Amino acid sequence: PFRDFNYVTDTINGFLAISNSNRVKGEVINICSNKEIQISEVVKKICSFSNRKFVYNQSKKRSRKASSEVTRLLGDNEKIKKLTNWYPKVNIDLGLKKTLLWFTKNSSDYTNEKKQYIL
Repeated sequence: PFRDFNYVTDTINGFLAISNSNRVKGEVINICSNKEIQISEVVKKICSFSNRKFVYNQSKKRSRKASSEVTRLLGDNEKIKKLTNWYPKVNIDLGLKKTLLWFTKNSSDYTNEKKQYIL
């Protein structure tokens, strides 16, 4: 599957831009990056940025039926940019690096005995 990811600060800034705008009342607005990335590419980037080899197992219990999987989710941020002058500032690489740094600093709260990550 492909997804459109936003870094948390971009999402927060999008909400703030919407709340401070008089032009958005009644509008449906996407806060998104307007860029899609394949989930397998995200995993490869995380492995590369963390300088580690990950062993991951795909759990059949968590797998979706092909008929229920949405293969592409891509937002369009043209309306929010036009109505509020908001735009995403953190690209996927920087966002993943910041997220990895945060988890590294807070890793004691996010480990398990097997040290495996189940997707």
